[in-house]
Amino acid sequence: MKKIISSVILLLMVFVNCKKIEIDTPDCITDLIANTEHNVFMCETGASVDEYLFQGNLVYVIEPGNCGDDMLAPVFDSNCKMIGALGGFAGNILINDVRFDKYAVFQRKIWKN
Repeated sequence: MKKIISSVILLLMVFVNCKKIEIDTPDCITDLIANTEHNVFMCETGASVDEYLFQGNLVYVIEPGNCGDDMLAPVFDSNCKMIGALGGFAGNILINDVRFDKYAVFQRKIWKN
């Protein structure tokens, strides 16, 4: 019952904010998106969430948006475990010691603001 109520509230928040979240997105990623105003990973504008296939698993890259220079783009697995971060001041391209830009395959855009 608690999950149903949470889902209904989440859907209402999505429709009220006019922000589209793709179906078949893990709940933890959906929750992360729904709470953007309290989310340290996302700016108010220009943020997005993309899904990639990487090392045989679906992963989610949180592009922070345009509220700061040299921000990191955290990468989460489908259980919302942060497995690394891309970009930043150093321009990191490695996740699990593997070049993300070379081996990750874009699947879809989950959300953008």
